[in-house]
Amino acid sequence: MNLNLNWNNKKNILPQFVTTIQDEMIYGGYFAAFAGPAFLITVSILTKTNVNLPLLIISFLIPLMVYSYDYYKDMEKDEDSNLERAAHYNKKSKIYPYLMMSYISLLTILLILYSSLEMILFILGLIIVGVLYTVGLKKFTQKIPAFKNIYTTLTWSLAGTFSIPFYYSLHISYLTF
Repeated sequence: MNLNLNWNNKKNILPQFVTTIQDEMIYGGYFAAFAGPAFLITVSILTKTNVNLPLLIISFLIPLMVYSYDYYKDMEKDEDSNLERAAHYNKKSKIYPYLMMSYISLLTILLILYSSLEMILFILGLIIVGVLYTVGLKKFTQKIPAFKNIYTTLTWSLAGTFSIPFYYSLHISYLTF
């Protein structure tokens, strides 16, 4: 074992570490998952409702799970159109099931500890709608212009709009719609 770390080796470690983190943020779905808390914070400002940390984490985990699943399922297709993302997922394909189970476990714990049955059903619906796009509705993007944009925007805006009322068991009025 050679422990001779000279300055040149130390200088190369930092850029590699930063690149790895950057790739994980972008290709791992983390960057896209920040849309969940962003929608939630926007709605909380508009409705003058407080948002707590568990709700923000829940709103982050939902799109993280959906995007991670989508990227993972499209690894082979991405080799033609998004080689960097495909390479990233190929590198972590062995740990992907464990990573997804950690997301599911954390979400389950947060939902059990901090939410109502209505919120749990709402979250399950959002995840199903997100996964449904990946497994069956993606083919419509080739036939219907802007289908992906409309579907994605509608799904995540519903998440941002209705997470607060479901989380706090508030009455949903016509004004909410």
